[in-house]
Amino acid sequence: INSEYKLNMKDTFFEEEQFGTIEQELRKVMDFFYIKIRNEETIYYTGLNRKLSALRFKSKRTYSCEAGRKSLTVDERGNYFACQNMIPYKQTILGDVDAGITENKKNRFRSKDLEVLADCRNCTIRNLCAGGCVVEHTNPNKRAKQQMCRIFHIEWNNMLYLYALLMEAKKK
Repeated sequence: INSEYKLNMKDTFFEEEQFGTIEQELRKVMDFFYIKIRNEETIYYTGLNRKLSALRFKSKRTYSCEAGRKSLTVDERGNYFACQNMIPYKQTILGDVDAGITENKKNRFRSKDLEVLADCRNCTIRNLCAGGCVVEHTNPNKRAKQQMCRIFHIEWNNMLYLYALLMEAKKK
């Protein structure tokens, strides 16, 4: 996928009626996972165990990822980014292999502590997603941020659904 893909709103934004379809399809995926887990089959989704464990142990995340904290990405030109998802956005370049990293840019584009994200203060899933992808927070497009939050709500509602199924089956 080329860098322009994420900048193309036609390809990256869902219409209102599509969210219902996303919810239905994700519910089918959770039912599929439930059957696989019950049958003790391997599931090739690295985030599933992490998310189910977060629910099981009531974990609270304080920031969304390692972007600019414990990881950096270097593109083919030698430019540093806080994460690979920032590469299409040249304004997020932190520096380069010759000049080094500009500390104030690193601080600007690294994942933020959940407490400083005003949009997340009253969110019901704030401690599960911890603000979501940093790229969406740096995007000035409010619609992108709203869509990200809506998708995370759909995802975590479905994770809760799967977790409830598993806990109910455990009682039997």
